[in-house]
Amino acid sequence: MEFEHEKRPLLLVPALVIGICMILTALVAGRYIVKAKAGNSIDVTGSAQRIIDSDVVKWRITLTRTAPKDTMGDGYKLLKSDLQALQSFLNKNGVASGITIAPVGIESVMNYGYAEKGSEGPVAYTFRQEVTVESQDIAKITRVAQDASSLISGGALISTASLEYFYSKLPELKIAMLSAATEDAKNRAAGIAESAGASLGGLRSASMGVFQITAPNSTEVSDYGMIDTASVKKQITAVIRASFTVR
Repeated sequence: MEFEHEKRPLLLVPALVIGICMILTALVAGRYIVKAKAGNSIDVTGSAQRIIDSDVVKWRITLTRTAPKDTMGDGYKLLKSDLQALQSFLNKNGVASGITIAPVGIESVMNYGYAEKGSEGPVAYTFRQEVTVESQDIAKITRVAQDASSLISGGALISTASLEYFYSKLPELKIAMLSAATEDAKNRAAGIAESAGASLGGLRSASMGVFQITAPNSTEVSDYGMIDTASVKKQITAVIRASFTVR
């Protein structure tokens, strides 16, 4: 009996060690759980859309004349005459401001493979001049551009590009839309947290996505952002990616 009594203290030592280890493990695990819970977050994407009307129109016009190298001066005179006709046309239709006239550009016209011996070089020259009309009177410029065919019928060599429509207050609008997109992201995150029995904490991080400026009801998107200039009425979409803490 004395032998068994002496053996009991020896058995208590491993038991105490094991017990202490279990307590420390529980404490560490509990601390880890608290940290993990405190670090929980919800990542969401918020967006905002708005339909706006363009308030600036840009009309690009190109005047072109080509003349043989021996009479290249005639080409320049014809181009000058075309410019005067265009200016008269614009003035007649009430367009007297917002007109930008670029310098005349000259390009050589080569005749490779057909030039006679000793006659290498340009056989003619093309004179080109760009005229840009920019205005806030979208209705007027649209109408005048549609009537520009009368210049062509008058003998002027004129080509026009499609009208481009812009919104001048886009920087201010972007700020308001980013705020709306952030609020949308917060509402979405709050809904997710509530459905999981938690509450939403503060904003951890946010990053702005690209703006998509498209025609209304368009499904076009681009990783670099769409910028529609063909439509007077535009749909602007702002996107925010946000991360919120969860309590």
